Amino acid sequence: MRIRIEQLCLGDACNLSLELDLKGSTLLYDPSEVNSAAILKSLVDPDAITRGRIYLDDTPLGLYYEEHLIPETFGYVFDAAIMLSNLSIRENLYLPYKIRFQNHDSVL
Repeated sequence: MRIRIEQLCLGDACNLSLELDLKGSTLLYDPSEVNSAAILKSLVDPDAITRGRIYLDDTPLGLYYEEHLIPETFGYVFDAAIMLSNLSIRENLYLPYKIRFQNHDSVL
């Protein structure tokens, strides 16, 4: 998968542009956490983007997600190891998606 980000602004990260060719799992490391957090948030929550464009395999992000579900495309592990004991590991990992897409049963 190829990710192209053009002039992304989200939160404290602004004018972020980059291209990534991803194969398998990829680690995104940013000591300040500002840019990496903006990239990850914009990939799983496109509505949060205040400016800029993101393309996945040369398709605009919104159009890409009309054909592909977010959990099938991206996943990330939070740096805080907080899990709800009454949920399975799978349920804990999908919890942010369930909250974000409350009205979309097809996400899970």
